[in-house]
Amino acid sequence: ESSRRGAAVELSFERKWFVPLTPTQFLPDAATNGAPVMLLSASRILLAFFTIVTLAALAALHTLSSTTLTSDAETRRHDQLTSWLQLHPPRQASHDAELLRRRMLGSMIELPPAELAKHVPAILASLDHADHHVRRLAAGMLERLDLAALQQHVDGIARHLKHVDGQVRTRVVEALAKMGGAELGAQAPSLVTALSDPDAAVRWAAVDALALLEPTLLGTHALKAVDVLLEQNDLSIAKAAVSSWAPRLEGQEEVLGALAKLNMHANAFDRMTPGG
Repeated sequence: ESSRRGAAVELSFERKWFVPLTPTQFLPDAATNGAPVMLLSASRILLAFFTIVTLAALAALHTLSSTTLTSDAETRRHDQLTSWLQLHPPRQASHDAELLRRRMLGSMIELPPAELAKHVPAILASLDHADHHVRRLAAGMLERLDLAALQQHVDGIARHLKHVDGQVRTRVVEALAKMGGAELGAQAPSLVTALSDPDAAVRWAAVDALALLEPTLLGTHALKAVDVLLEQNDLSIAKAAVSSWAPRLEGQEEVLGALAKLNMHANAFDRMTPGG
């Protein structure tokens, strides 16, 4: 009896963990009651199998769904970027930005000088802009700055005396003339050089600015200035220099003699000119 029960336990163990290979192994065993054990084991195996298959299917579905969502999102982003670029091509976007910059500078012209002084760094930066409209708007604002703002930014302003744009150079010379005093005196050598500027407006502005120098300082630079003007052969500017500088150089005989020579040269050249 005990050996039979031991065999039954063995059979039950085998039937519980191993799937039978033939249908006969599913026959009920009254002594061991093994059939229910075998059927229960089979159902567990089938349940585990279907669970694994289901989980694998869900994982595949999730991966496919994520890939599809990612693909859809990328497609939407690409379509949006394409649409934006069609509406705002690089050239058009650049043009729009320049128009906006011009409008902003144009609106600053209406500001009172005290408020405009807060924007001097932006004005000076705009003097170097590639767009000549922007440069000239900024240059025009220099004349609206008050004396305190000009003096505070004198170095940044004077740096543009050699700017490629003649109108910018003219406005810079005029701004320096407005400052007067030590700020103007420090730029006297550059103003003398400006007398030979290829732009006549710059030359005229330089003559007027030099006339505002303190008399002794003007006398110091006048001899060099006369030499530059003699080389230029610009009659009108030479005469303007003589008439505006001579009254301020009283008592400085050497300089006055140089101005007289310049005046004679201008008059002689004027007589040789047809219609002069």
